[in-house]
Amino acid sequence: MAIRTIIVDDEALARHRINRLLGEVASVEVVATAINGQQAIDLAIKYQPDLIFMDIQMPIKSGLVAAQEIVERMNQPPAIVFCTAFDQHAVEAFRLNAAAYLLKPVMLEDLHRAIEQAGVLSQFQVSKLLQQETIASTISIQRSNYVENILLNDIQYFRAEQKSVVAGLADGSEVVVDYTLKDLQHQFGNDFMRAHRNSLINKQQIVKLVRDESGKDWLQLSESSLRFEVSRRNLSAVKGCFSQDK
Repeated sequence: MAIRTIIVDDEALARHRINRLLGEVASVEVVATAINGQQAIDLAIKYQPDLIFMDIQMPIKSGLVAAQEIVERMNQPPAIVFCTAFDQHAVEAFRLNAAAYLLKPVMLEDLHRAIEQAGVLSQFQVSKLLQQETIASTISIQRSNYVENILLNDIQYFRAEQKSVVAGLADGSEVVVDYTLKDLQHQFGNDFMRAHRNSLINKQQIVKLVRDESGKDWLQLSESSLRFEVSRRNLSAVKGCFSQDK
Protein backbone atom coordinates (compact mmCIF):
# COMPACT_ATOMS: atom_id res chain seq x y z
CA MET A 1 0.00 0.00 0.00
CA ALA A 2 1.32 3.45 -0.94
CA ILE A 3 2.36 5.95 1.74
CA ARG A 4 -0.09 8.83 1.30
CA THR A 5 1.98 12.02 1.57
CA ILE A 6 1.48 15.79 1.73
CA ILE A 7 4.22 18.32 0.93
CA VAL A 8 4.10 21.67 2.74
CA ASP A 9 6.43 24.57 1.85
CA ASP A 10 5.83 28.23 0.96
CA GLU A 11 8.66 28.10 -1.61
CA ALA A 12 7.54 26.69 -4.97
CA LEU A 13 11.01 25.41 -5.86
CA ALA A 14 11.28 23.49 -2.58
CA ARG A 15 7.84 21.90 -3.10
CA HIS A 16 8.68 20.90 -6.64
CA ARG A 17 12.05 19.45 -5.63
CA ILE A 18 10.58 17.19 -2.94
CA ASN A 19 7.73 16.22 -5.24
CA ARG A 20 10.19 15.27 -7.96
CA LEU A 21 12.36 13.24 -5.58
CA LEU A 22 9.35 11.46 -4.12
CA GLY A 23 8.40 10.50 -7.66
CA GLU A 24 11.44 8.21 -7.55
CA VAL A 25 10.16 6.45 -4.41
CA ALA A 26 7.69 3.77 -5.50
CA SER A 27 6.09 3.40 -2.07
CA VAL A 28 5.04 7.08 -1.84
CA GLU A 29 1.95 8.74 -3.30
CA VAL A 30 1.77 12.57 -3.05
CA VAL A 31 -1.91 13.37 -2.50
CA ALA A 32 -1.66 17.16 -1.98
CA THR A 33 0.67 20.14 -1.56
CA ALA A 34 0.28 23.22 0.64
CA ILE A 35 1.98 26.62 0.90
CA ASN A 36 1.38 27.42 4.59
CA GLY A 37 0.60 25.83 7.93
CA GLN A 38 -3.15 26.43 7.80
CA GLN A 39 -3.43 24.69 4.43
CA ALA A 40 -1.41 21.81 5.88
CA ILE A 41 -3.93 21.40 8.69
CA ASP A 42 -6.92 21.56 6.34
CA LEU A 43 -5.41 19.09 3.87
CA ALA A 44 -4.27 16.69 6.59
CA ILE A 45 -7.83 16.50 7.92
CA LYS A 46 -9.22 16.09 4.39
CA TYR A 47 -6.82 13.47 3.05
CA GLN A 48 -5.75 11.67 6.28
CA PRO A 49 -2.17 11.19 5.02
CA ASP A 50 0.40 8.78 6.42
CA LEU A 51 3.28 11.24 6.09
CA ILE A 52 3.83 15.02 5.84
CA PHE A 53 6.99 16.79 4.69
CA MET A 54 6.72 20.13 6.52
CA ASP A 55 8.70 23.35 6.15
CA ILE A 56 9.18 25.21 9.45
CA GLN A 57 9.04 28.93 8.75
CA MET A 58 5.97 29.80 6.67
CA PRO A 59 3.35 32.57 6.55
CA ILE A 60 -0.01 32.39 8.36
CA LYS A 61 1.03 29.42 10.54
CA SER A 62 4.49 27.93 10.91
CA GLY A 63 5.18 24.26 10.38
CA LEU A 64 5.57 23.70 14.11
CA VAL A 65 2.25 25.32 14.94
CA ALA A 66 0.59 23.31 12.17
CA ALA A 67 2.15 20.09 13.47
CA GLN A 68 0.83 20.79 16.95
CA GLU A 69 -2.71 21.31 15.65
CA ILE A 70 -2.55 18.21 13.46
CA VAL A 71 -1.45 16.09 16.41
CA GLU A 72 -4.23 17.54 18.56
CA ARG A 73 -7.04 17.28 16.01
CA MET A 74 -6.40 13.92 14.32
CA ASN A 75 -7.10 10.57 15.93
CA GLN A 76 -4.26 9.00 13.97
CA PRO A 77 -1.89 11.85 13.07
CA PRO A 78 0.62 11.29 10.28
CA ALA A 79 4.35 11.00 10.65
CA ILE A 80 5.91 14.43 10.19
CA VAL A 81 9.31 15.12 8.64
CA PHE A 82 10.47 18.70 9.09
CA CYS A 83 12.47 20.37 6.32
CA THR A 84 14.69 23.28 7.30
CA ALA A 85 17.27 25.69 5.95
CA PHE A 86 18.99 25.89 9.36
CA ASP A 87 22.64 24.93 9.51
CA GLN A 88 23.77 21.44 10.53
CA HIS A 89 24.40 22.36 14.18
CA ALA A 90 20.80 23.50 14.59
CA VAL A 91 19.56 20.37 12.88
CA GLU A 92 21.48 18.18 15.32
CA ALA A 93 20.04 20.14 18.25
CA PHE A 94 16.51 19.67 16.94
CA ARG A 95 16.97 16.02 16.04
CA LEU A 96 16.35 14.83 19.59
CA ASN A 97 12.82 16.22 19.44
CA ALA A 98 11.79 15.68 15.83
CA ALA A 99 10.52 12.54 14.13
CA ALA A 100 12.96 13.30 11.33
CA TYR A 101 14.77 16.32 9.92
CA LEU A 102 15.97 17.17 6.44
CA LEU A 103 18.38 19.96 5.59
CA LYS A 104 17.57 21.93 2.45
CA PRO A 105 18.26 21.34 -0.38
CA VAL A 106 16.80 17.88 0.21
CA MET A 107 18.75 14.95 -1.25
CA LEU A 108 17.23 11.66 -2.38
CA GLU A 109 19.34 9.55 0.01
CA ASP A 110 18.24 11.67 2.98
CA LEU A 111 14.65 11.44 1.79
CA HIS A 112 14.76 7.64 1.84
CA ARG A 113 16.29 7.67 5.32
CA ALA A 114 13.67 10.09 6.63
CA ILE A 115 10.81 7.97 5.29
CA GLU A 116 12.26 4.95 7.07
CA GLN A 117 12.74 6.64 10.43
CA ALA A 118 9.75 9.00 10.46
CA GLY A 119 7.46 8.58 13.44
CA VAL A 120 4.49 10.47 14.81
CA LEU A 121 5.42 13.54 16.88
CA SER A 122 4.24 13.45 20.46
CA GLN A 123 2.74 16.44 22.25
CA PHE A 124 5.99 16.74 24.23
CA GLN A 125 8.11 16.79 21.09
CA VAL A 126 6.03 19.50 19.44
CA SER A 127 6.02 21.56 22.64
CA LYS A 128 9.82 21.48 22.83
CA LEU A 129 10.16 22.46 19.18
CA LEU A 130 7.77 25.38 19.64
CA GLN A 131 9.90 26.68 22.51
CA GLN A 132 12.99 26.61 20.29
CA GLU A 133 11.10 28.26 17.41
CA THR A 134 10.13 31.17 19.65
CA ILE A 135 13.79 31.79 20.45
CA ALA A 136 14.75 31.61 16.76
CA SER A 137 11.99 34.05 15.75
CA THR A 138 13.66 37.14 17.22
CA ILE A 139 16.59 39.35 16.27
CA SER A 140 18.74 41.45 18.59
CA ILE A 141 18.67 45.20 17.95
CA GLN A 142 21.23 47.59 19.47
CA ARG A 143 19.50 50.68 20.85
CA SER A 144 21.34 53.75 22.19
CA ASN A 145 22.07 52.25 25.60
CA TYR A 146 20.58 48.75 25.58
CA VAL A 147 20.00 45.67 23.43
CA GLU A 148 16.46 44.60 22.57
CA ASN A 149 15.07 41.38 21.07
CA ILE A 150 12.58 42.21 18.31
CA LEU A 151 10.10 39.68 16.93
CA LEU A 152 10.65 39.01 13.24
CA ASN A 153 6.93 39.51 12.68
CA ASP A 154 7.34 43.11 13.88
CA ILE A 155 9.92 43.86 11.18
CA GLN A 156 8.51 44.86 7.80
CA TYR A 157 11.77 45.01 5.88
CA PHE A 158 15.55 45.27 6.00
CA ARG A 159 17.07 47.94 3.76
CA ALA A 160 20.68 48.75 2.89
CA GLU A 161 21.41 52.44 3.31
CA GLN A 162 24.91 53.59 2.38
CA LYS A 163 27.18 51.48 4.62
CA SER A 164 24.46 50.44 7.09
CA VAL A 165 21.42 48.15 7.15
CA VAL A 166 18.21 49.36 8.78
CA ALA A 167 15.18 47.40 9.93
CA GLY A 168 11.76 48.93 9.29
CA LEU A 169 9.53 48.26 12.28
CA ALA A 170 5.75 47.91 12.42
CA ASP A 171 5.39 51.28 14.16
CA GLY A 172 6.99 53.05 11.18
CA SER A 173 10.39 53.63 12.79
CA GLU A 174 13.73 52.40 11.52
CA VAL A 175 16.70 51.10 13.52
CA VAL A 176 20.23 50.25 12.41
CA VAL A 177 21.10 46.54 12.70
CA ASP A 178 24.56 45.05 12.97
CA TYR A 179 24.10 42.59 10.12
CA THR A 180 24.61 42.54 6.37
CA LEU A 181 21.70 41.79 4.05
CA LYS A 182 23.53 38.63 3.02
CA ASP A 183 23.72 37.46 6.64
CA LEU A 184 20.06 38.27 7.22
CA GLN A 185 18.97 36.43 4.09
CA HIS A 186 20.99 33.37 5.11
CA GLN A 187 19.54 33.33 8.62
CA PHE A 188 15.96 34.41 7.93
CA GLY A 189 15.48 33.44 4.28
CA ASN A 190 12.27 31.57 5.05
CA ASP A 191 10.68 34.74 6.45
CA PHE A 192 12.19 37.49 4.31
CA MET A 193 12.40 37.69 0.52
CA ARG A 194 15.06 39.47 -1.50
CA ALA A 195 13.24 42.03 -3.63
CA HIS A 196 16.29 43.97 -4.75
CA ARG A 197 20.01 43.97 -4.01
CA ASN A 198 19.33 46.59 -1.32
CA SER A 199 16.20 45.17 0.35
CA LEU A 200 14.70 42.15 2.11
CA ILE A 201 10.93 42.13 2.62
CA ASN A 202 8.89 40.29 5.26
CA LYS A 203 6.81 37.81 3.26
CA GLN A 204 3.86 38.17 5.61
CA GLN A 205 3.73 41.92 4.92
CA ILE A 206 3.49 41.59 1.13
CA VAL A 207 0.03 42.36 -0.26
CA LYS A 208 0.51 43.52 -3.83
CA LEU A 209 2.91 43.38 -6.77
CA VAL A 210 2.36 46.21 -9.27
CA ARG A 211 4.07 47.46 -12.43
CA ASP A 212 4.25 51.18 -13.10
CA GLU A 213 4.02 53.01 -16.42
CA SER A 214 7.77 52.83 -16.91
CA GLY A 215 7.75 49.04 -16.60
CA LYS A 216 9.27 48.81 -13.12
CA ASP A 217 7.82 46.30 -10.63
CA TRP A 218 7.06 47.27 -7.02
CA LEU A 219 6.00 45.44 -3.87
CA GLN A 220 3.31 47.07 -1.73
CA LEU A 221 3.31 46.22 1.99
CA SER A 222 0.32 45.89 4.26
CA GLU A 223 -0.62 48.89 6.41
CA SER A 224 2.15 50.96 4.84
CA SER A 225 2.48 53.56 2.10
CA LEU A 226 5.99 52.28 1.41
CA ARG A 227 6.77 50.32 -1.70
CA PHE A 228 9.93 48.53 -2.76
CA GLU A 229 11.32 48.08 -6.23
CA VAL A 230 11.69 44.50 -7.45
CA SER A 231 14.71 43.77 -9.63
CA ARG A 232 14.35 41.65 -12.75
CA ARG A 233 16.66 39.08 -11.17
CA ASN A 234 14.30 38.60 -8.21
CA LEU A 235 10.97 39.04 -9.98
CA SER A 236 10.31 35.35 -10.58
CA ALA A 237 10.91 34.44 -6.91
CA VAL A 238 8.73 37.33 -5.76
CA LYS A 239 5.91 36.19 -8.02
CA GLY A 240 6.17 32.78 -6.34
CA CYS A 241 4.87 34.35 -3.13
CA PHE A 242 1.56 34.97 -4.89
CA SER A 243 1.21 31.56 -6.55
CA GLN A 244 -0.65 28.58 -5.16
CA ASP A 245 -0.55 24.95 -6.18
CA LYS A 246 -3.82 23.72 -7.58
